[in-house]
Amino acid sequence: MKMLHIVPRSVAKARGYRLYCTGEACLQGHLCERFTVNKRCVFCKWDADKERAARPEQKTARRAYDRERWEKDRDALQAKNLDYYAANKDRVNAQKRAYWADNSDRMKAARTRWSANNRHVIQELNRRRKERIALATPPWADREQTREVYRRANELTALTGVQHHVDHIVPLTGENVCGLHVHWNLQPLPAADNIAKSNRLLEHSDRRDRTMPECDTATTSMTC
Repeated sequence: MKMLHIVPRSVAKARGYRLYCTGEACLQGHLCERFTVNKRCVFCKWDADKERAARPEQKTARRAYDRERWEKDRDALQAKNLDYYAANKDRVNAQKRAYWADNSDRMKAARTRWSANNRHVIQELNRRRKERIALATPPWADREQTREVYRRANELTALTGVQHHVDHIVPLTGENVCGLHVHWNLQPLPAADNIAKSNRLLEHSDRRDRTMPECDTATTSMTC
């Protein structure tokens, strides 16, 4: 429990404190700090903010704001998300597993509804992806090794409870370079990370630790 230090509002104002505490409960019974600027109880403000955020109009406004911010700063936000995940991988995965366990039925229902209403979108995306993979698969590719990467991704999904995708380390359709659909350019990756990565080539990718098969360098990449 947090220790509350008694500080009169007059002292807090003189010293420039943001919060003060009288040692007395507010009208709602909260024994906590108050804001110096307006004497408002911190817990009361939190409750009011939570109630306001639950309003439909506020949810709509928040979604619009988040969408605009994402479109404006997509690369910076993706990099920030990946850096945070790298520094807090175990905690983030635990939170994902707990959230899925508590909301799996709702999330599955939402996914099913979206798929039913956007079947044409899914079909077009799948068709385009199959075409890209076919063009990026050289004749000398080891199909058995490629299938092994997909098997590992499925194993990780089952073991961790976190959905894993097979990521192209060098994207098939990158901005400056296009990779191949071969086993040494594939890695299992949590779905959230793979989606955030999109078609960017990450500097900290473990592609530098992989052993590339000896072959003609002209066949190891493709012109976009």
